[in-house]
Amino acid sequence: ITSVLVVLSVLCALAQGCTDDWDHVIYVNHTSTDTPTCGNITHPCSTFNTALNKLTFNSTAICLYPGTYNLTNGGHTRLLYKSNIAIIGSSEDTVTVQCSPLSGLSFYRSSNITLRSFTLRECGGLQISTNRLLGLVRFQVSVYMLYCENVLIENVTIESSNGTGLALYNTVGTVTIQYCMFKYNGVLLDKSSAGGGGLQIEFTYCTPGDGSSCKESDAYYSSNININALYSITS
Repeated sequence: ITSVLVVLSVLCALAQGCTDDWDHVIYVNHTSTDTPTCGNITHPCSTFNTALNKLTFNSTAICLYPGTYNLTNGGHTRLLYKSNIAIIGSSEDTVTVQCSPLSGLSFYRSSNITLRSFTLRECGGLQISTNRLLGLVRFQVSVYMLYCENVLIENVTIESSNGTGLALYNTVGTVTIQYCMFKYNGVLLDKSSAGGGGLQIEFTYCTPGDGSSCKESDAYYSSNININALYSITS
């Protein structure tokens, strides 16, 4: 009876945490089943991929019940032009997202992003670096953000990435990273791709991928949007 009460209290706390600040909630429980209408609290989706595909509206949170979920997007999931979105687990000890090769999360020109209380393991989606001398140099990264604003990442563990754990490019506003762990993130010696390290923050001269085609106007744009950035990183 005690174990049942503990499980119920965890699920209730998760449900409450997912309804505080978002208009739409997509629930995910690995014991459920995926259907075209899954995602509500009485019939959660069963896979993380399905929940990500359903994240089409602003002010939406994905809530992960305890368990291990596979991210098998064969590249990386791009969330573009979204506002007030979140991925929330019950805790980083009980929710794990296990990535298939070359998979990861990426956010482009999005704002008010929350990542909370889960573990990402063995991720590494391919992204383009800002290197201008060697052409288009790709690197692997678990979580990638480009031109985003106002980010909260807390109680998240990123471990065993095939490359860099978290890369923030030209991400401005208030950025808070707290109570997070970055462990064993790097590229094996027999891998040809680049990347490595737990956390990378870069304010770029040009947009990644511009390479030698970067113009003075592009650099002016990047320098102006990077003015207002306040970072807080605590353990």
